[in-house]
Amino acid sequence: MSTVSLPSLGGKRRVHNDGMVMLDQHYNTKETEQKYSIMENRLKRLEEEEKRAHKNQVMAERKASDMMNARARHY
Repeated sequence: MSTVSLPSLGGKRRVHNDGMVMLDQHYNTKETEQKYSIMENRLKRLEEEEKRAHKNQVMAERKASDMMNARARHY
């Protein structure tokens, strides 16, 4: 096993390369999980926005239909 000296610690502490690799993998996993969570939240937000837009469209169509019916009754 090779060891790596950390210059920030003044060379007083030695770290095994395997430990550095494991730490790097841990941080990569955490970053991937965070990206997944962000993407999941974005998808949920887009789905809710799509539902809201559809609801607004239905309401607009209903109002337009009511207005056309009222106009037809008036004339």
